[in-house]
Amino acid sequence: MNEPEDLETFCTYYEVLARKLVRPEQRAALGEVLAAARSGDDFTQPLRRILGTVVPPDSLDQDASSAYLLTELLRQAEIPFRPTIRSEGPTWPGTSVGEPLPQVFGCPARGCTRLWVRRPGKNIPVCQVDGCPLVERSPTA
Repeated sequence: MNEPEDLETFCTYYEVLARKLVRPEQRAALGEVLAAARSGDDFTQPLRRILGTVVPPDSLDQDASSAYLLTELLRQAEIPFRPTIRSEGPTWPGTSVGEPLPQVFGCPARGCTRLWVRRPGKNIPVCQVDGCPLVERSPTA
């Protein structure tokens, strides 16, 4: 089953995967991953099908997690992957005591752990999975 961090990784890299995966069977499986992400279902098997188009399918561990499969897919597609780094407390660059914290937005369905910081003058970001506007979150939560 997917962890919230897996959905975060998929959401972060969906657009670049959509550009890189051009073969019909890859696009079909990516569409299945997107549909599963939207419905909250497990997307391990469609990820396995995509990877099976770039590595020998029997080389994939049948018990591999969606996190492993996503990381391997990004590696095989030559997409630089940066894992999420988390820290405790409000450690927002450029803020100090007395300064307002930035506007922070997150997944409208709370299915993903990714947070976006809204830059001044920019529109509210949109979720890459379901296309809905993100909802404001407390940067200290």
